[in-house]
Amino acid sequence: MAKTKPFDLYSQEYDKWFDEHQELYRLEITALRTLADTISSSRGLEIGVGSGMFAVPLKVKIGVDPSFIMAKRAKAKISKSHVASQRPFPSSQSLLITVSWSQLFVLWMIL
Repeated sequence: MAKTKPFDLYSQEYDKWFDEHQELYRLEITALRTLADTISSSRGLEIGVGSGMFAVPLKVKIGVDPSFIMAKRAKAKISKSHVASQRPFPSSQSLLITVSWSQLFVLWMIL
């Protein structure tokens, strides 16, 4: 069973944290964009899409997240967002898959 409670409870604080820490957010996006620019990210999948904070600037259109609440927030920003148990497309397609997990936000939540 997925342990999504912190992200379910603090889904709004997740985006707020990145708004308040713009420099760290920009550094993460810049690092990921370097890879995404080499591949058509419009065919990409973000695992752990959260609220879509990384999918949007990277132009990733499909995301999965174990948290239903976070997946719902991402769905308002990107084409498709699924709960992790759903399969968004056939395994035969070639994709850019990103996993962006911010330990800084998680540490902030527990401190």
